[in-house]
Amino acid sequence: MAVEREVRLARAILDFENTDLAVSILRSADADSLLRTVMEIDERRNDLAARAGEFCDSVRLPVDYRSLQFLFDHKSDLEAASLDPDALLDRAQLKRSEDALRRQGYTELVDWACNDLENFDPTRLAKVMRAIIAKNMVDKAFTIHGSALQDYDGQDFDRIREEIIERDRELIRMSRKVIRQGLLRDARPPQGNGIGHKSTYTEMSLIINEMNKRRNRLGIRELTQRAGQALLELKPCWMMSPLAVAQYLHEGMEFDLVVIDEASQMTPENAIGALSRAGQAVVVGDTKQLPPTSFFRKMLDDEDIDEDLREDSESILDMANVAFMPIRQLRWHYRSRHSALGDVGLLMQGSYHTGFTT
Repeated sequence: MAVEREVRLARAILDFENTDLAVSILRSADADSLLRTVMEIDERRNDLAARAGEFCDSVRLPVDYRSLQFLFDHKSDLEAASLDPDALLDRAQLKRSEDALRRQGYTELVDWACNDLENFDPTRLAKVMRAIIAKNMVDKAFTIHGSALQDYDGQDFDRIREEIIERDRELIRMSRKVIRQGLLRDARPPQGNGIGHKSTYTEMSLIINEMNKRRNRLGIRELTQRAGQALLELKPCWMMSPLAVAQYLHEGMEFDLVVIDEASQMTPENAIGALSRAGQAVVVGDTKQLPPTSFFRKMLDDEDIDEDLREDSESILDMANVAFMPIRQLRWHYRSRHSALGDVGLLMQGSYHTGFTT
């Protein structure tokens, strides 16, 4: 027993960082009471280690983070997590983002954001990142093309930009002509009837006859009825409103694809006419926009209608989101020269990239 006591005391002395202080305590205190205290501390430490091990097993903590010292250092984090468990997901996402930035070489930026909390403004992080990326791109461009770029001034760059804009516009005009010529080259419109009374002419015979007229030409409705297949061969893409579809498209006129744009503003009954004329459909819209409303129509029908009856109608976009899967999210937009519009898209549950035409 005496030997065991001496061994325990020796271990206690070795655990002290200040050995002289440990020896002084041993000389001034009762060895037996000191040993009991050391044994109690060991038992509590062993019990705490066992409970910590059970905790680490329950949360599947990696081996590198299972030490008592690690848990003690992160005591405040664990207490905060116990009060708000849902925040753990945010912290995990933050940790993954931090690791990803470090792997991409942004260690200094991460350290600044994490350590300089007093001077760090989270709202500036996105701007700082964009500035760093832009600077890196400029530095790389000058590294590769620096010798050539030094010979240009601001006026040269303005002139080059204007030339690029004009070439881009010319390319758009030429693309239209190429598409038009390709459609006409590949078109095989039916000749139709071109014999007898002109009121019996159909298809291309009717179209050629109408082209030679200077007045008294047929209306669109009759023309599509008598020469619909020839028109589809010559002009395969039609842009129409729901009312125009009902007025001008006759039985037998079918398309490969129907695209309904601004679908959140269109009711199903207005869309059914176009949908029935194609085997495929693309329904495009924004669920964040206001749905079709019958407010004004009901006001015309009954000015005294109860306000509770003014209900919004279901749109064809709502029905498509339920009936068709998967839903595709647009990732590019061409409505603005500035990328800020893309930021608005992100707030509206989207992921957009900015592109623009001149």
